[in-house]
Amino acid sequence: AERLGRPDAMSRFWKDGAKAPGVNDWISALGDGPVLILLDELPSYLQMAEGQMVGNSTLADITIGALERLFNALSQLPAACVVVTNLLDDVFAEGSNKLKTLINTLNKQYGKYAQAITPVQQNSGEIFQIIRRKLFDDLPDDDVIDEIAQAYVDELNKAKRVDDIPVVPESYIARIRDTYPFHPSIRDVVARFKENPGYQQTRALIRLLRLAVRSTWKSSDQIFLIGLQHLDFNTQGVVEEVRKINTHFTNAISKDIADRGIAKAEQIDDGANSTTATSVAKLILMASLSTAEQPILGLRRNEIVEFLIDPLTKTPAIASAIDKLTQEAEYLFFDPSQRIFFGQTANVTSEINNTASSLAEEVVDQELRRKLEDVFQPKTKALYRQLAILPSLDEIKIGDEDITLIILERSASELPAELVKWWEELDRRNRVLILTADRNALGTLRSVARQMRAIAVVGTSVLSRHGKESPQMRDVEKIKERAANQFTSAVREAFSSLVFPTGSALRDYSQFRMEFDNNDYKGEEQILKTLEERGKFYPAAKIEKEIRAIRAEAEEELFDADAVSRAELKRKAAAKPGWYWLASGGLDYVITESVRTKHWRERHSLIEKKFTRQTSVQVRLDGPIEPMIDKGVYRLTIAPEDADVVYASEHDSPDPDASARVQGRVWETSASKAWFLAVDSKGDAISGPVLEWLAPIRLSPSAQSTSAGIEITWAVLPRSAQVRVAFDGSDPRVMPPANAPIVAPEGSVSARLI
Repeated sequence: AERLGRPDAMSRFWKDGAKAPGVNDWISALGDGPVLILLDELPSYLQMAEGQMVGNSTLADITIGALERLFNALSQLPAACVVVTNLLDDVFAEGSNKLKTLINTLNKQYGKYAQAITPVQQNSGEIFQIIRRKLFDDLPDDDVIDEIAQAYVDELNKAKRVDDIPVVPESYIARIRDTYPFHPSIRDVVARFKENPGYQQTRALIRLLRLAVRSTWKSSDQIFLIGLQHLDFNTQGVVEEVRKINTHFTNAISKDIADRGIAKAEQIDDGANSTTATSVAKLILMASLSTAEQPILGLRRNEIVEFLIDPLTKTPAIASAIDKLTQEAEYLFFDPSQRIFFGQTANVTSEINNTASSLAEEVVDQELRRKLEDVFQPKTKALYRQLAILPSLDEIKIGDEDITLIILERSASELPAELVKWWEELDRRNRVLILTADRNALGTLRSVARQMRAIAVVGTSVLSRHGKESPQMRDVEKIKERAANQFTSAVREAFSSLVFPTGSALRDYSQFRMEFDNNDYKGEEQILKTLEERGKFYPAAKIEKEIRAIRAEAEEELFDADAVSRAELKRKAAAKPGWYWLASGGLDYVITESVRTKHWRERHSLIEKKFTRQTSVQVRLDGPIEPMIDKGVYRLTIAPEDADVVYASEHDSPDPDASARVQGRVWETSASKAWFLAVDSKGDAISGPVLEWLAPIRLSPSAQSTSAGIEITWAVLPRSAQVRVAFDGSDPRVMPPANAPIVAPEGSVSARLI
């Protein structure tokens, strides 16, 4: 009323206590002339008025009643216009139920008559014109802006050629002209949360971009277009402005985006000497702030590339930052359409990280030992059979025959003095194989083992809570696969030195290289291959091929006398650092084969490397004797040893100058005795004793009925053997020799022959 120049028209409604004017009172007060009434900040006024009692009511109730009647009066006041700013402010909507009811009531009342007017169109260049006028005194000429825009288009076209983005909009240069010096992506990202309750679209965007400009101005980086990624989340003003848009991302910001250098994105950037991961994280967060019922949250990879690429920031750097961030961030998620967004609660990565940090050191060491055992377990057992992983020296047990692979930590290029001293004091110094790891690299291995143990724990929990096919379980499997790759890489870097006995010392072979096939590392196989290349290990096939050289070396290294026990040979093989490592059972094979080939001799439980070789011969029947009886000739197989010539005689010891020489390995004779002499014509072996062979006697009798009676006949071998016959049951040995055939005396019932 005072503004209209008619203060008295409304004085009665406030002088003696607040009262609500009626419709006619408003018509009278406003009159017929043109009137414009602007009402702003009504929610804050109503919040204050709600606390002032007026009789049994409040000033807020009276105000609402007065405004309702004002809106009703407008239909009768054609020259009057009332403008009301947005009443739906979440700051006041979170007040008392009474205040919310008042605001909703008022909103419904003016909604009956009101026409919505948007002062600034957010989806046009108008908002950027306003911001430019407010924030900048001067801007470059249009040709400079076009040059920058063309540089962006060129980079986008490069990204399109490698399929990092699907298409480059034809209007991209025009879009940059509209938004310069801001990146056109701001319009797309802000559109995600502009309808959030309480978000003051124009003023809030101006505040947000003012903060981005301030951060850009302070930055030492070369920036071509200002984007939301240039907000400095380590300043309280930026964080508070984001909280006004959505209050639920405080933890996500501090854990993953910005926290004075310790957030995940900052750590990734520190390792890469870049700011790209932080830019990716900030951009994803700003695209994740919508509180709509079915919001579009986050950005796809190609959108992130499109929004962040510039003449200095290339696609590979952005892609790498996205990969690392999605692997390590604790609040990042993927939706079904592969948009990456920040969630309000932690993901399984966070659960894994928290579990990992709570694991005891002994649990981590146990996990590391188990993982290393999987890598280096002796599957073939061709060389080592025992593993000692990260032990103290006094815990290591060395066997008599089995080689032990010891995995140790070392901190310098030289072998630890205590290790060398421990080895020098061993009895079985040739039973030790050592694989060493750099201390720093082993620290990385421990970290990965900690992570893998935590993944296993969380995986079990997620499986029971969400099931095998759940998105959470798929996330766990992806993280598990990445951890396996990290472990593979860490193992490859950690173990590069293989230490084994040689001569009188330990040889530190630092060129050991580990190769993996799809995370499958055959540790035993590669160790054996390296040792074979260095001449320390002989696989079974090589032992057979080079047994002559091995035997000669054994006679030099393992025999301290011409004859030693098998056990002593094995003890020497275990004790002498210069002796080879033969495949499992290799020394037994060398001994057995050398004895078989007469290079060594085994006698009285001793293996003799030097002995006088003496010929010998063995004689046996060549097949069954029955066919030989009919022929009357023995067929003999002659088997000489250490000899290539055999002489035979049917009368006495053979005389090499006069006796018959056995041709081949078969000899026939009808004699009852024969003598054989084996001779080495080369002179390597002396002639042994003559073998006297005594013919086995075989008698084959038969009986048949003839006109003269029962006739007994027989065949005997040798033919010179005497046959005696008794028909009266007496011992035939007392009977005189008989010649066949012979007729049995009448009345005989049996015949006994010898």
